[in-house]
Amino acid sequence: MAEHDKTTRRFSYFVAAFRVTGIPLLMDRVSPLYWVYAAVATVCCYASYSAQVVDLLKNTRDLERTMETARVVAGAGMTVWIYGFLRFRINSLERLLHLAESFVWEDLPTTDPETGSMAAAGWIPRIESVTRRLINITLIFHFSYVIIKRAVSSKPQLSYNTWYPFDISSTIVFELVNISQLLAALIYTLMLLGFNGLYATLVCIACSQLQKLRANLLDIRQKQDTAEHPDPGAETGHEERQKVHAFYHMQDQLNDCVRHHQQILSYIRAMEETFSPMMVVIFLLDLASLCLGSFSIVTSWGNYVQMSQGIVTYGLLLLVLAIYCWFGYELSYQAENVRDAAWGCDWVGTPVSFQKSIRLIISSANKEFTLTAGKIVPVTISTLVTMVNQSVSYFMFLLEVKKNIEHTWEVIRLQMEATASIMKGSCEHVGEAVVNDQQWVTVHLGVGRWYNNSSP
Repeated sequence: MAEHDKTTRRFSYFVAAFRVTGIPLLMDRVSPLYWVYAAVATVCCYASYSAQVVDLLKNTRDLERTMETARVVAGAGMTVWIYGFLRFRINSLERLLHLAESFVWEDLPTTDPETGSMAAAGWIPRIESVTRRLINITLIFHFSYVIIKRAVSSKPQLSYNTWYPFDISSTIVFELVNISQLLAALIYTLMLLGFNGLYATLVCIACSQLQKLRANLLDIRQKQDTAEHPDPGAETGHEERQKVHAFYHMQDQLNDCVRHHQQILSYIRAMEETFSPMMVVIFLLDLASLCLGSFSIVTSWGNYVQMSQGIVTYGLLLLVLAIYCWFGYELSYQAENVRDAAWGCDWVGTPVSFQKSIRLIISSANKEFTLTAGKIVPVTISTLVTMVNQSVSYFMFLLEVKKNIEHTWEVIRLQMEATASIMKGSCEHVGEAVVNDQQWVTVHLGVGRWYNNSSP
């Protein structure tokens, strides 16, 4: 109970966000009222998503409605997958949080002393602040979009385009469905951004400990420079004992570094086991959603309300992908720095036991560690660049196709107008010819009648 309370205090905002979605994270005792709320939240989440998918399949002829629904389905699909996965793997997530609780990062410097950039320990509180703001901005945008949508429409509108197998024309039923969709929107936002914020925080904790380990390894050499290289001419028995004591002190420090390194590796392996199965589906859905978002923006070109929703959806999906890949790359980079720091220790001339400990750290750090998606795709910046290039190429291709189609239709329109003009001119000439012929025949018939009447 006390361990849960300590972990909850450290990750208070993310724990609260998960509990609002109906996931009882770090809760020893769950009240019956909360179980009822969690059941309602789960039903609203999956029912709203299912109704959106059915509506998407039933209204394929209305392109504007289809694209509006597809944008929501694309982003919500990833959220529903995360939501379902964490409900069944909540024990693994709690175990990971407890492993993170064993680390201390509050006393670490927030800036890198060598580069002056923000250190991992400085990112941890900032991630929570940024996540909180992003959640607030997203919810404000969504609710504003719903309000504007209902204001400009001549008939009542739901938050999402959905299809239900029952009649929702009744006012009470309509409002209940609308409330369920608003609750689903809250769950989608908290789960998507809240989980990503928690993921980034957990990775930054690992990075901060790797930076701390690197500093401790380098600190061993800095403290023992004078003790390891005394003046040979002035060396006495007392100084020899001081040297031996210094080596023992260095060995104790290095043993602490080895234990710390093994603890970090255990934490990173637990992170890989917890998130890797989920990542592979997230990456596939994210890539498909980026391409679909590009298509929806192109098809809604000129409709600024629809385009704004498409751009925001595309930006959120890109942000999610960037969070995974950038922090995954940072973790791999910090792990490599530990190897360099171990090699940079002044181990020449030290006892064999000290050198064996150094070799243990170097051999462990030599095994390149990279967070993966399903043990297949590395979660690094190169993967981010590849996926963004594919989605942007698809967007530019669709935009070019749209321009070609518009140009083709413009040519067809001009040709039809020219053809109509020619046909109209021909009809006028034919009409004049017919009128002239009729007048000539009439005149000649009249002359003929006059000639016949005047003849004797």
